[in-house]
Amino acid sequence: DFNFTVYAVDNVGNRAESTIIFRTIIVLQGENELKITPESLNINPGVITAHINFPEPITDDAVVLDATLDGANFDQIANWNVKFRRQDVDDYLTSQGQKLDTHFIVSGHVLWNGFEIPFTGEDSITEIVD
Repeated sequence: DFNFTVYAVDNVGNRAESTIIFRTIIVLQGENELKITPESLNINPGVITAHINFPEPITDDAVVLDATLDGANFDQIANWNVKFRRQDVDDYLTSQGQKLDTHFIVSGHVLWNGFEIPFTGEDSITEIVD
């Protein structure tokens, strides 16, 4: 959370202040910032990878701390590539009364410049092969 405080004094000396607490979130837009692979998802090996490319001003020293794919936790993080197991995603969606489809939402947190910043984005693949 960030605080933004405004202090004001008018010409006769009246003073006022107001503080706003706000959060920032990075919204990944387009396949140049978030790409889900493979385009054709098979049962085996059943790995879904979210390839993330954070927009400026986020720099290469940023670290992805965690991520979910449609609510299911990640399996492995390598730089800005996050891997998920198809079975974990399918199991999570089933527990929520939903089905695995070709559209995915990725959410998580990135550590950059000493701040933990949430991120989110969406992408679709071509097909799911059973």
